[in-house]
Amino acid sequence: MIRSGLEIITRQLVHNLRNIPQQQQPCGVELTLRRVSQWTTAATIDFDNSRRQAAQPSSLPFNATNDTITLG
Repeated sequence: MIRSGLEIITRQLVHNLRNIPQQQQPCGVELTLRRVSQWTTAATIDFDNSRRQAAQPSSLPFNATNDTITLG
């Protein structure tokens, strides 16, 4: 189900928006990212969880001049 930006804002489904008029869109809300991560290792799963390991993430840095992230 697609909710309008107005409905999302009115029903307070998201909080702490920085600029409501700018982030509210006809079919939703533009979100502000605090961090973007990428996986640096593989996860491991098994039958009894004795060897289970979570994948390790690493944060991608934001470009200080224009607040963008370059994916490599």
